[in-house]
Amino acid sequence: MEYTVLGRTGLRVSRVGCGGGGLGQVWGPTTEAKSVRAIHRALELGVNFFDVAPGYGHGKAEEVLGRALHGRQEPVVVATKVRLAAEEMHDVAGAVRMSVEASLRRLRRETINVLHVHNAWRTMWPVDKRWAPSWRVLSAPCRRRRWCFA
Repeated sequence: MEYTVLGRTGLRVSRVGCGGGGLGQVWGPTTEAKSVRAIHRALELGVNFFDVAPGYGHGKAEEVLGRALHGRQEPVVVATKVRLAAEEMHDVAGAVRMSVEASLRRLRRETINVLHVHNAWRTMWPVDKRWAPSWRVLSAPCRRRRWCFA
């Protein structure tokens, strides 16, 4: 497997990653056993980057990945997403915090390595001054290494 550094994060990731849409049955039905076998095979082949989202199967992709990685010793990089509903834009920091805490539980992890905003831009545009306090609040967990922005 070939590896590269992910942007400015310093994270060493496999050039081939494992997307979580299938784990959450976005593309059609599957079983948890098949999904876990696929994740274990990916690990055997050197894949260390896994990308899921709470929206993939209403959290199912995160749950399956969490179960599949539980007890494994391979170092992995886990990315997940947060989706901000239009009605949550008044408290972006609170919405992100709630989403991240739920993802950490489903993933059975202490940390999330990469956090994406999983939104249609129309719910976030125009970006205005309301975002500044949210980013300051969200940077505090970075100091505790729960999640970080790159």
